[in-house]
Amino acid sequence: MNVSRALLYLRFREQLGKSVLAAITEQRVAMMKTKLKSSNAPVAQLALACGFPTAGHATRVFKAATGLSPRDWRKTE
Repeated sequence: MNVSRALLYLRFREQLGKSVLAAITEQRVAMMKTKLKSSNAPVAQLALACGFPTAGHATRVFKAATGLSPRDWRKTE
């Protein structure tokens, strides 16, 4: 692309209004929601499949984004 990482991140934020990390996290949470609806697999297994490094990290991020833990969210859906 012939631009620095900093400039690329800046352009990304200008276009989407959020950081690259925030966009990735948003997609991971959306993927978790889809997998929680369609599967009875353990949350830890789904977290790893969605790209989270650990189940604990996934739970913290998911709860921050939705207000519910993955297990509680699955029960409401």
